[in-house]
Amino acid sequence: MPTNQSYDILKNLTTSLKPNGFIILEEYVAYTHSEYLPNGQCKKDVRLFLKELRNETLWAMQMFDASSKYPDGILYGNTKHLGNFDECYNLQVDVRENSGNDKITGRYCLVDLQHQRKKISVSRNIVHKPFTSDFDPKGSFWDAIEERGNPHRIRRDFLQLALCVPSACSAEDVETVLKSSIEKINKKNNIEIQITVDKNFCQAAVEASNSVAGARIYW
Repeated sequence: MPTNQSYDILKNLTTSLKPNGFIILEEYVAYTHSEYLPNGQCKKDVRLFLKELRNETLWAMQMFDASSKYPDGILYGNTKHLGNFDECYNLQVDVRENSGNDKITGRYCLVDLQHQRKKISVSRNIVHKPFTSDFDPKGSFWDAIEERGNPHRIRRDFLQLALCVPSACSAEDVETVLKSSIEKINKKNNIEIQITVDKNFCQAAVEASNSVAGARIYW
């Protein structure tokens, strides 16, 4: 398990190596900026999570560990980065002394992310074959990323990333915060990122338990 010092070194290194035009979404950095979080239990739980993450507390590290990190293999068609559903979904910890909730439980959310460059300059006419390996290796990587209407080719401009958050946070909370954070990235880089978080793909075990209990009472 990394120490705070090693984590900071790794974070600074990876930040310095990222190309300006490439997709940049450090989900946890974006999501946990409390300035974008609405007041309420979600904000309290996220602040507690951040505190315990800095302390390298196990449950907070598990929540972080269950989320996907910086996406890799996009040019090769690896567009689904699903983290670890079970690790997030089954997470629960008693935090009665530190939070308004008796427990913090995990919510596993899939974040749909579409990205494209803002300005497209065409300097030469090139007919591309549908496979990444057939693109000009000296050309722009966007040639391999952008959608060209080929139904047989995996879209590289659409990603799915997993985010594990406290269950007090709704899909709407996650989407709102990510969109607010992403606006800064869009302005700083020649890239346009669109974020969607579907509530049907943002699940928490506590809600499933309540649904089952409700069904039993009804019948």
